[in-house]
Amino acid sequence: MGECKRRHAAGQPINTLASVASFFVSRVDGLVDKQLDEHIQTLGGEKAPEAKPLAALRGQAAIANAKLAYGRFRERFGTDRFKALAQHGARLQRPLWASTSTKNPAYPDVYYVEALLGPDTVDTMPPATIVAYKDHGKPKPRLGE
Repeated sequence: MGECKRRHAAGQPINTLASVASFFVSRVDGLVDKQLDEHIQTLGGEKAPEAKPLAALRGQAAIANAKLAYGRFRERFGTDRFKALAQHGARLQRPLWASTSTKNPAYPDVYYVEALLGPDTVDTMPPATIVAYKDHGKPKPRLGE
């Protein structure tokens, strides 16, 4: 938003500026799930009562992180400051969800794609994920949930 404000103040056009903010989604779960698994092992494995709450967290960090980022995006671009710039052609810097193919076979093949459907976002998907989503995806904005 700073570049738009600077250009607008200088009398330069701002309607030609466009950008995205990239978030690598499934990679977050890959890292966090690995750490959870290591901690579960130190507790004595899956059957240890203390391990159950940790096991329930697998596959949750990436979507939670993306939803927090989306909430911040909505706050930032919902301000009067941005609305004033938008009247002069400023565009949103949309979140781009990258790495949304499912790496862990324990998760559904459209797990991240479905969770991150929402307005003003971009999703990059490999061909296999696109085919899977076209086959059995359920379009519905879920990002704000």
